[in-house]
Amino acid sequence: MYKDRKCIVVLTTREGSKRLPDKNLMVCHGKPLVMWVVDEIFKCGFIDEVYHISNSEKLKELLSSAGCITIDEPEELSVDTIPILTVLKYAVEQIDCDGSDYIIWADVSKPLTKSSQIEKVIRTAAAGDYDSVFTTKKLRYYLADDPAIVTQKRDELKREDLYFGAVRLRTAKTIRNAELNTWGRGEFHLDLCICEDHEIGV
Repeated sequence: MYKDRKCIVVLTTREGSKRLPDKNLMVCHGKPLVMWVVDEIFKCGFIDEVYHISNSEKLKELLSSAGCITIDEPEELSVDTIPILTVLKYAVEQIDCDGSDYIIWADVSKPLTKSSQIEKVIRTAAAGDYDSVFTTKKLRYYLADDPAIVTQKRDELKREDLYFGAVRLRTAKTIRNAELNTWGRGEFHLDLCICEDHEIGV
């Protein structure tokens, strides 16, 4: 709980991986990859509940034993072409939460994410009364206007959004109302540039 709002984490993992099969269960420096992020989430003092949605029985068993609450994933959501936002929309409907409560998604394939970074996102959202706060890997706004870009290539470049990173916070209301082409940004949104090692993914 932070500033009278519940802070609820929803983790999404799927069985298998195209590039690295079963990567979330692979042992990484002594424990399954997914557990590096999960352990940091449970160190965060603001988190009320941690949910997990997956089609993998092995991941359900592992994360349940760690203290996560399992949400069974319908078959139509278990394919890798389904956007994470669609899965979060389903998950929020299974959770007892108010529209103003914070729903935090953390990328379990980024094992260097720390509890302090999750807490920073929550504090930032509350301080600015944001509907959504996403960490970013790096700023890429308006590349065509960036003097560092080689001159002869500028005309070929389009304006690009930010690359979204390891932690994304939204209010439950924002998720419920979000359309897929918005990435689930709220009406009052902040891109929080945290250019740190935690953005290294597997």
